[in-house]
Amino acid sequence: MPNWVPTAAAVALVIMLYMAKALVLEQRPRLSAACLRFIPLLVVAIPVTWAIDHDWNNFNWYPIAHWAGTPIVFLTVPAVSFFIDLWFLSDGGRQRSPWWVLPELFVACPAWAAFWAVFSFWVLGWGWI
Repeated sequence: MPNWVPTAAAVALVIMLYMAKALVLEQRPRLSAACLRFIPLLVVAIPVTWAIDHDWNNFNWYPIAHWAGTPIVFLTVPAVSFFIDLWFLSDGGRQRSPWWVLPELFVACPAWAAFWAVFSFWVLGWGWI
């Protein structure tokens, strides 16, 4: 399988989570109702991240990097974005501008992935050279 296929699947997963977040928050539910709708999606997305991880046979990475690290790298930014939007709704009743999605997707997601790769390798020791 070419390397771009898992990358495209990861991008599709993140975009689907953003679409689900928009659908959940569009209805302006209470805090608990919104969490009960979005958090199960994050839980279901965990095995999806394992399925799209194409690096399982890399002997330079420990299994914990796949079991814990892959969901962390793909699901952190959408989850944090959801809770920030939920906080905005509960605080003042206004949603953030939909334009925030672009910097989150094109800046925050790649920056988080790069940070997590360095952090998990050098600080947590989940890989070796």
